[in-house]
Amino acid sequence: METVKAVFAGAAFVAGLLILFYTLFSYEDEEKKVKSWFDAAWIALKDKDQGIATRLGEFLRKLLNGLNRYLQDCMAQSWCLSGL
Repeated sequence: METVKAVFAGAAFVAGLLILFYTLFSYEDEEKKVKSWFDAAWIALKDKDQGIATRLGEFLRKLLNGLNRYLQDCMAQSWCLSGL
């Protein structure tokens, strides 16, 4: 367990150093490109999550509407047959 913590701490340290060197030695255009890439990735991730929820909601709505119509038809037919 201690080895895993040490590996993650080392990886975080190296990533921090890379980010520090990048911010110190990169040009403004490069920073804008990286920022726009992160923004686009974040928006795509959020849209994907919302898209899945929307599609699932639409599927459930159609399923329940169909089930509702089916049950209403069954009840209507059984009431009609019971009156005969």
